[in-house]
Amino acid sequence: MNRTGRVSRVDLTTVIHDGAVVNVMSFRSLYDRHSPQLLAFLSARTQGRLSAEDLASDVWLKIIRNAHQFDGGNSHAWMFTIARTTLVDAIRRVSREDVKSTDDLEITANDQSSDISRREEELKALRDCIQSVGGPFVEAVVKTKLNNVTPEELARELEVRRPTVDSRVSRGKTLLSECLEGKQKSQHA
Repeated sequence: MNRTGRVSRVDLTTVIHDGAVVNVMSFRSLYDRHSPQLLAFLSARTQGRLSAEDLASDVWLKIIRNAHQFDGGNSHAWMFTIARTTLVDAIRRVSREDVKSTDDLEITANDQSSDISRREEELKALRDCIQSVGGPFVEAVVKTKLNNVTPEELARELEVRRPTVDSRVSRGKTLLSECLEGKQKSQHA
């Protein structure tokens, strides 16, 4: 290993050769330097049935087995690429194992469908309220919140002061909120 702590291709192949550790002291130094970061990387991205320690062991085995593929570049990046690939493979494996039964999938699809229907109803109610309430207050809300017009731009357009626009937006939100609450109560009644 060189003074900067980077492992060159030559150094890595003197530490690991033909899939085996040949220089235990150098490997221990490599392991001590990178293991905490690899474990932290994996721990931050695992949950549930995946064990960061098990994945880290797999990563180190792959590093040893694939040392001949190291091109002498950034060893840290090379090792983390192996870690990322190992993590992705493990997540895919667990996902395949956790595939739900078709009944569960149907329930999930129905739940998603009802969520979409509910969302569409909410959007329709909002459109109805925008049309029925109308006026300068709702217009201020629509322009600033839906059409992405800044309050400053709207103030110039309407030839009013910025606080007037802010007041209209606030009042418009209140009116729309009251209208939506009224629609919800009438639907549940």
